[in-house]
Amino acid sequence: GEAGTGNERFAQSFHTAGSRRDAPFVVLNCAALPKSLIESELFGYESGAFTGARREGYAGKFELANGGTIFLDEIGDMPYDVQANLLRVLQTREVVRIGGKKSIQIDVRIISATNKNLEDSVANNTFREDLYYRLNVFAINIPPLRERDGDIKLLSDYMLMKYATNFNKNVVGFMDETYQALNNYAWPGNLRELENTIERAVLVCQGELIAPSDLPAGFLVRQSQRMYVQPPSAQVITASQSEENLIRAAISLHKGNIRKISRELGLSRSTLYRKLKKYDIDIETQRT
Repeated sequence: GEAGTGNERFAQSFHTAGSRRDAPFVVLNCAALPKSLIESELFGYESGAFTGARREGYAGKFELANGGTIFLDEIGDMPYDVQANLLRVLQTREVVRIGGKKSIQIDVRIISATNKNLEDSVANNTFREDLYYRLNVFAINIPPLRERDGDIKLLSDYMLMKYATNFNKNVVGFMDETYQALNNYAWPGNLRELENTIERAVLVCQGELIAPSDLPAGFLVRQSQRMYVQPPSAQVITASQSEENLIRAAISLHKGNIRKISRELGLSRSTLYRKLKKYDIDIETQRT
């Protein structure tokens, strides 16, 4: 799935719903650690294995997850030479700590995730083919938020209740126009971006309902850029046409409210009036 779609949440759900629910659930982000550390994090090390090693040694993530589940996030970013060691662990179900000689038997469920096309990575020689086929026992594709009809409203309502409780704010719902703005947005950051947006909206909301103006600055602009994207076969619009479209979208959403429109677009009132004149836009017809 794309970044931010909730891979770790799905993995946690699989663990919690299964027979290993009472055993450890251990997470390792393969992209967050330098190559020099990832092997020690995965497999552990013995005392004195290298300079700076703990005197008592260190149990790696596989040992910590024994009996439970290990979630290898961003597996597509694991260094190529470390992949060979991981493959050996998957095949033998045992680990050897760095600097050690003793094999440690492990019993773990392995869940991995990536936002990359691993078949392309295999073709480009950045991911081992044998590891890919060893991991690819049961693949689940998590669709991006923009393709999950109905989920935006459901998730937004849940996140609103969560943050209204956390911040002790009397915010109980969204205006219809806010739902429309949320549904029309492409959400390139998926669940992570949606949650940050709702958290911010709850914090700044001054009433009981979240208004479009409570959404982050520039949200409408990004939304409008998606609305006015032209298909490849269409004629490319000019910068002036794009600007006019954004202004008209802001006017429509905020029903001609100059203060809200200028804040949304990041323009001063004088600049906004100048552009209204330039594009011959009669804002009075949009006011309610």
